Amino acid sequence: MRRNDLVTFSCDGWPMHGIVHIPQGETQRRIGVIIVQGNLNSSPKFGAHWMFRRMGDALADVGVYAFRYDDRGTSDSPGDCALSFRDRIADLCAASKFLRQQYRLDEVVFWGHCMGAAVVVHAAARLEWDEKPEGMVLCSLLAHAADVTLPDFGYGATSVSGLLRSSRAKTWLNKIRRLLTDDSYRRRASAWLRAVTAGHMRTNSGIKQLQADVGKVAGLLARYDRPMLLIFGEKDPFLVSFNKYVNAGDKLGLNRKVPPATIAVMHDGDHVFASRQQTKELIESTLEWLRRLCPSNTRTTSYAESTDGIFATPAAD
Repeated sequence: MRRNDLVTFSCDGWPMHGIVHIPQGETQRRIGVIIVQGNLNSSPKFGAHWMFRRMGDALADVGVYAFRYDDRGTSDSPGDCALSFRDRIADLCAASKFLRQQYRLDEVVFWGHCMGAAVVVHAAARLEWDEKPEGMVLCSLLAHAADVTLPDFGYGATSVSGLLRSSRAKTWLNKIRRLLTDDSYRRRASAWLRAVTAGHMRTNSGIKQLQADVGKVAGLLARYDRPMLLIFGEKDPFLVSFNKYVNAGDKLGLNRKVPPATIAVMHDGDHVFASRQQTKELIESTLEWLRRLCPSNTRTTSYAESTDGIFATPAAD
């Protein structure tokens, strides 16, 4: 029977809610993995198709403590705030300190997806030497500043000209005709335009700050001197950005690190590992890397996918 602890911790006075997947039995060293979600608009701590919950279950089944949490003011964490990227970095640092102390862990690994992976890289750089994660798993890493303007982050239309280009001509002809003949439509259109303009002015500075922070990920990645695993889907546009702009010709020196960074590209995979098979391969890649990182401290298991998630069974001898 699996056991999950519901826990609370705090950062900067904000209470936060989390779930810890507790492994059964003891290992030589107590290892924990903190799972950090990506874009908060679409991926709460359960993740698309429950990916993060399944990852937590699978980690616990091999003897690892797995921690999922909600950032300040999101989902089950109370409060109302304009959560920033830097807030998320602070929240992860607090989560890491809490998990180490509360469960007396010997090692902690950060696991992040998309923007969560960028948060992981920043948090690892911010923590003191004895608090840094012993390893990082970075899935669909957001590391190219220009990618912040993609629709995934709600910034697809950042200018009036962009809005105009995104509409078909025949649609605009119909709208112009209605503007000339329909008073109520003109009032609604005027209100809509004011809302769009105000929204652009409010978010523009936030986008620039986020782009600046994402632009620092590459340099922080180059300076990280502990093991890391990067996982991309073959069809993920972030893989193209990473290879073309962020690490072209291995300019970050990831292959020259000791040990070298492991980069896995999932055949036919997408950005969110959306199919059952992709999720299974993502989890297998994570577990295999952890076994190499801590060979004497993770139990060898296999697991089967069902409609209820992933359930571990003893591996055949």
